[in-house]
Amino acid sequence: MIIRDVPDGVEGDVEFEYDSSNIFRLRRYTELTDITTVASVIGIDDDAVADGTATYQMLNQYGRNIKSISSGFILTSDRAEQLVDDMLDAGSKRQNRYELEVALNPYIWKSSLIKINDPTISLLEDKLIRVESTNHSYRAGSQQTTRVRGYDA
Repeated sequence: MIIRDVPDGVEGDVEFEYDSSNIFRLRRYTELTDITTVASVIGIDDDAVADGTATYQMLNQYGRNIKSISSGFILTSDRAEQLVDDMLDAGSKRQNRYELEVALNPYIWKSSLIKINDPTISLLEDKLIRVESTNHSYRAGSQQTTRVRGYDA
């Protein structure tokens, strides 16, 4: 377990804010394999089973990307249905993925919440991004940077 102080300037859940003045590079993209459009959950017995699909538009655009979970911890149909809904929701948030490079910030790490406000260059206004991975670069003779990859929060 890692415990840390909340960095200065944090309001609510947003830990860091960036705009065109402090973003070196920003890229938006989609990874088709990360988008879940069909979810299936199998629990402890036949009553704790649920299936679900994304909207017709998502299925038409991304195809049938199936994610299945089987677990003895799922005891009721309500829990199975909630897990299916969560899987489809998480899959839809990964339609919009982001990669940005900023000045070295060792406090950004997986699950951090970042706000990007850059309406002129990237057309992103008050966009919340959940960090999925970070890469801190310490190269001698060059600018120290942090590369962040994430998705819609």
